[in-house]
Parts: sequence; C-alpha cells; structure tokens
Amino acid sequence: MINTAFQVYSKSTGASLLGPKQISSIFVGVPGLCGQGPKSPNYSDPIVLYDKKAGRWFVAIIAANSSFSTGNECIAVSSTSDATGSYHRYAFSFGTNVFNDYDKLGVWPDAYYGSYNLFSPSKFLGVKACAYQRSAMLAGATAKAICFMTNTNEFTLLPSDLDGATLPPAGEANFFVDLFSTGALHLFRFHVDFTTPTNSKFTGPITIAVTPFVQACAATGTCIPQPGTSDQLDSLGDRLMFRLAYRNFGTHESPSGQPCRKNQCGSIRSALVRDPQSQCNASRISAGHLNQWSHLPLDGEHHHGQGGGHGPWIQQIQQHDSPHGRVHRQGAE
Repeated sequence: MINTAFQVYSKSTGASLLGPKQISSIFVGVPGLCGQGPKSPNYSDPIVLYDKKAGRWFVAIIAANSSFSTGNECIAVSSTSDATGSYHRYAFSFGTNVFNDYDKLGVWPDAYYGSYNLFSPSKFLGVKACAYQRSAMLAGATAKAICFMTNTNEFTLLPSDLDGATLPPAGEANFFVDLFSTGALHLFRFHVDFTTPTNSKFTGPITIAVTPFVQACAATGTCIPQPGTSDQLDSLGDRLMFRLAYRNFGTHESPSGQPCRKNQCGSIRSALVRDPQSQCNASRISAGHLNQWSHLPLDGEHHHGQGGGHGPWIQQIQQHDSPHGRVHRQGAE
C-alpha cells in the first residue's frame, strides 16, 4: 500500500496477484463519502492490518468532501484470508464539518480500535478513540461503534495492535498511548461492551516518564530532505510512530512504540504488570518497567536535517517473541 493505492503480491513467488488499484475502488457503491470512487482525490491516510486470529485483512482509509472539512472513516474487512477477494465494507461518520485526521488503528480480540485527531474548519477538537464491533464486521453484519473524546491536551493516540499467538488476558482492555510531552507518555485503557454500551469505559491517563528529548524539526516544523528537490518534509516528531505493537509474554504485557527526535530515533517498550487479584480496575495496570533506546543513523553519518547523510525516519517497531522481547525496526531513510 502506497499513498492511496494498493497491490497484492504472492508471498511465495512475488508475482502480482491484483492491482495496482486505488484503495477507494474497494468502497465503490458504499453510500456517502466513502463511495466517491477511484477518480476522486478526496481520500487520505490509508491503513492495512492483518487480523491474525481471524485470518482476515483489515483496510481503512479516510474519505472527505472536496474541502476536507468533513470526513468519514471507510473500513473494509476481507470475507476470507484472500486479499484479492470480497470485503465487508463500512462507513463511519463523525458529523458535518468534523474531519477525522490521522487515523490510527489496531486489532484486538474484542474490537478493532481506532483513534482520530478531530478538526473543525477552524480548530483542533481533541482526539476521538473508537471501538468497532469486530465480531459483526468479520461476519459482514451491521456493526456498532462506541467512541470517547479526549480533551485538546492529547494528540495522536495509538491503539495497541496485537502481535503473536498469545492473546491478551481475558477481558483485557485495549491500550492507547500518546506522546504527551518530550518527557512523558500518557496511557489510557479502553474497555468496550457492545451488549451494554453504557458499561464501556475509557480511563486514564497514567503518566509514564521518559528521558526528555529534543523533537526533530522542532524549530522549523520541516527539516527532512528529499533527493532531487529543496522541499523538505515534516519529521512528525511531535507524536509516536504507528504502530503501538503489543505482545503478551505471559509474565508481562508489552506495548512498544517509537518517537523521532533530533539526530536520532528512539524506542520505548513498557512492561505492563497486571495484578491478578484485581479485575477491570485501572489501578491493576502500572508501568512496571520502561526500556528506552536511541537509534543512531544506520550508516553512522548525520541524521536527516542535521548536515545531510542518511538516518531513520517514520519508523515502525515490533517485538520478537523471544524471552527477551527483542525489538525490530523498519523505516524510510
């Protein structure tokens, strides 16, 4: 998936099986903004995930009106494990003159979770965290969405996205984390109840201190060079990079994320310690241990925007299933 297009390849041979096609082609015939079709330029911020437990593909993209003042979230879940086959399609609205920017999503046993930076035409409204009814979407049935708004002090929350074969403990809430400041993370917990929606809760924040850092491009907003042009890119150093990769190691649960900082990109991995004597209680989760790293540019030269050379940018991180929970990262340079 690149920008607003996708292509499906054979894992065994590398041959193209489908596409390239516009992601919006999946939603042709869906009423409203999501169904504008491949010729419309009003799509943005695609996400693709694999629901490992169900063996399904999850595709999401924002659809907007021509002024990008109103947005919908378009979500498609493959009806089988075949990415070239049919999809169950959904459109979720946030209201007129509300744009759901920078969508970030994660797979969890009880729901698909998402977050959005909401904007009116004149201001930032806050972050909306949503749980989408996974069981219904896997079956192609009408799906509920249960959402909570934060205040405007939060920005770009990442929902935890399940890695590995070991599921979270039964009834475990989804974790949402944002980079609250250059010295602290905020952690929230989202417990959803689709049967009795009023029992759903979005609790937090728990503040997790991190080693203070200087945000990349903090002075100018843009400092990432591109080959062949003087136009520079935003580092997005004011937020965590997608995904918040979660793995259950049995003795602890560990979500990992990654911010970008001046000269380096860093990684954080928090071991969330559960109190087995307490259930569905915000106090049962504590940041029992926090590992932090700073990654120097991969070729030993200067970081982007700091005198040239190559360096990590917009990276993703995930954890190995070894007892030590090694982390792996990938990104653009």
